[in-house]
Amino acid sequence: MCPACGAHQEGGAEFCAECGVSICAGRPTTCPGCAGDVAEGAKFCPKCGVSLRPSAGPDTPGREAAPASPRKGAGAGPKGVATLAAKDVPESLAKYVGRDEGVLHVSGVHWMVLAYALVGLAVHVSVWVASRKDIAGMGFPGFGLLLLSVIPFYVSMRFMFGQAAGLIALLCAITAPFGPILSLLLVALLTLAMWTTCYAVTTRRIIELKTIAFLFRVAREVGRGKVESLDVHQYLAALQFGYGTVVVTGSGGSPLRLLYVTRALQFREAFTASADAGGA
Repeated sequence: MCPACGAHQEGGAEFCAECGVSICAGRPTTCPGCAGDVAEGAKFCPKCGVSLRPSAGPDTPGREAAPASPRKGAGAGPKGVATLAAKDVPESLAKYVGRDEGVLHVSGVHWMVLAYALVGLAVHVSVWVASRKDIAGMGFPGFGLLLLSVIPFYVSMRFMFGQAAGLIALLCAITAPFGPILSLLLVALLTLAMWTTCYAVTTRRIIELKTIAFLFRVAREVGRGKVESLDVHQYLAALQFGYGTVVVTGSGGSPLRLLYVTRALQFREAFTASADAGGA
């Protein structure tokens, strides 16, 4: 006789001809859900209600064992929108988001932010080497290169210093003939900031996490319900290398500008899809 459906079986049968359940294995004497003792022949645990039928399929009635608590950042997303698996969420972001807050998309910082800084640093080192004997003897070409180096340094340093990036870039150019120590230090800090920064779209908000100068972490965010628009700005280099600036405009505050966002278009699509699904 089948232990699941009670159908009569012929001698030697190993599986039920009616429901396909194995009739060789006996029912458990220990509940798989709460580990409590269960009487022989019971179909459900009297303590927690877990089904005790052997090889029970999805149609078997009864309450399943409670799942383990999900890792933070692996919560459910809007209907029809998938969230990232816990292993795909950076640890720094997983510590920041709530346990029931799902992460829909994560982007990093594109390497072009470092490329601009390295161009400026190369100019500073070249000018310093050429001016070691005579700073005044560099002439117009040397000072012209220093002035031009302000542009790539400014473009990269605004990732860390915002509106103060122009002053920082000019200071690096002025001090370069005496030694590019300041430029080297800033490039090192920029490299750290690039590798430790992440941008994320979650079920609740848009987040920027950034580490500045080894000293502190900056966290900026806009609640999903407050987002009025999300735009992606891409110029020639950004179009070629697949990054962009994401500008998030929220109600009652200044726009949040996310610089050098990798997969910027996918970042916007993740937010748009979840908003269309009712997640905003």
